[in-house]
Amino acid sequence: MQSSRIKVSDAMRLLKKEVGGSPTLSFTNKDAYNALAADKRKHLDGTDTNTLMGKLNQRKSEDQNFYFAFEFDEEVLWEIFKL
Repeated sequence: MQSSRIKVSDAMRLLKKEVGGSPTLSFTNKDAYNALAADKRKHLDGTDTNTLMGKLNQRKSEDQNFYFAFEFDEEVLWEIFKL
């Protein structure tokens, strides 16, 4: 849907019509939005994360007492610890 620029609501409306209504469709609008959001998270280019990591590394090079660590969860930056 994203590459075709079709709105989720329009695609869902069409799918509901094709299968005979909402009760016969095996997923909801929320499911569709959640699936697209999960897919988008998997394909982030990391621009924001790269910028943040660059700033933290710069600060670390300027301040010997500055410390940070990070964790990834399924290739997504999950937590950053700063002391």
